[in-house]
Amino acid sequence: METAEGALFLLRRAGIIPRGAPLSAASEGDSQLAEQISRELGGLALALDQAGAFIVETPSSLAEYLDFYRSERSKLLAERGGLGDHPSVSVTFSLAFKRVAEASAAAADLIRVCAFLASGAIPEEIFRKGAAELGENLAKVETPVDFAHVLKEAGRHSLIERNPRSKTLDIHRLVQAVVRDGMEETEQQHWAERTVRAVNRGFPHVEFSDWPKCEGSLSHAQACAALVDEFGFEFAEATRLFNQAGVYLKERARYSEAGPLHQRAVELWGKALGPEHPKVATGLNNVAELYRAQGKYTEAEPLYQRTLELWEKALGTQHPTVASSLNNLAVLYADQGKYAEAEPLYQRALGTQHADVSVSLNNLANLYSAQGKYAEAEPLYQRVLGILEKALGTEHPNVAQALENYALLLRQTGRESQATEMEARAKAIRARHASRSPP
Repeated sequence: METAEGALFLLRRAGIIPRGAPLSAASEGDSQLAEQISRELGGLALALDQAGAFIVETPSSLAEYLDFYRSERSKLLAERGGLGDHPSVSVTFSLAFKRVAEASAAAADLIRVCAFLASGAIPEEIFRKGAAELGENLAKVETPVDFAHVLKEAGRHSLIERNPRSKTLDIHRLVQAVVRDGMEETEQQHWAERTVRAVNRGFPHVEFSDWPKCEGSLSHAQACAALVDEFGFEFAEATRLFNQAGVYLKERARYSEAGPLHQRAVELWGKALGPEHPKVATGLNNVAELYRAQGKYTEAEPLYQRTLELWEKALGTQHPTVASSLNNLAVLYADQGKYAEAEPLYQRALGTQHADVSVSLNNLANLYSAQGKYAEAEPLYQRVLGILEKALGTEHPNVAQALENYALLLRQTGRESQATEMEARAKAIRARHASRSPP
């Protein structure tokens, strides 16, 4: 049921409004509470009926039921009031799960994993790429046909549903609750750890071409973050997952979501590897990048400086990663108009064995352009555009950015027609990108 429909069903079942009355017949407070309960029960008619029976028979208020559900969910889901003539939610789903387990151990394990993920749009890729982390039953599922048989058994009693177009799975939140509540604490921890490790394997490397896959895995990475907090996990796979998800969110300018993930990555790397490890520098750099993107320059500067110190100590002054660190600190200074501090850092970055020299070239060109040194900036912009088109292709968003930067210089130096042409190219690239980009 939709939230409003479920709220109306509950209010009528609980006797708060007469049968046949509209939702508006309830007070605003009761309507809001009923909608909240409906959301938490996922609109499941059986669960809403069960909740209404409990409220009538206890008797309880809607607010009391909501508090009871949040504190003692498993007990309430097992209730079946005297007014009812069908089994409880807990009994219904537990029996269905038992039948699945009797038919297929692998299907039961798949449902156990789904119980620890976000409830909707679970990518099947998690089970294919992460099978080795999910125990022997799922590890034995080697072919697409074998996996199809597992899905058939898992869905036989409607505990999960499959979307064949997106190749994703859905599981109701109350099915998740019943499956998890049926486990001992040690078993919950065991399956939670397996789930985090599998989601890490399934989370793509953050590349523009894989943004839709990253978006599809994101809610499950965030569910894993909650599992890490709940069970106190500190293993490396969790840290890598947080970092990848954070990098993706930062690239999509979703800074408030990225921040907690990057902070957790720094904490876990520090605990596992020690505060001087290069991985800690990676985490600090990512947090600094978030601060800079939000204009929090005072918070970002010491993190960039600490990052540079750690990487120079661990990797030497000529390493490409050190060049990236120099570049990032220089960008921070340039953003604040501190050109005298920024220029020598850009020059140092260009003097290293830098794998992606286009970044420093572009930023140095921006610096010169901001100071009106157009003759020095233009050949750098030309080099950047050539490097990016060759390395990334002519349709990449970074190429659009390079075109826009060069167009600005052309306009500033009176070459309007050339600037307009480059801006049109950039606009077309961005339009094509937006049409296929995830929401």
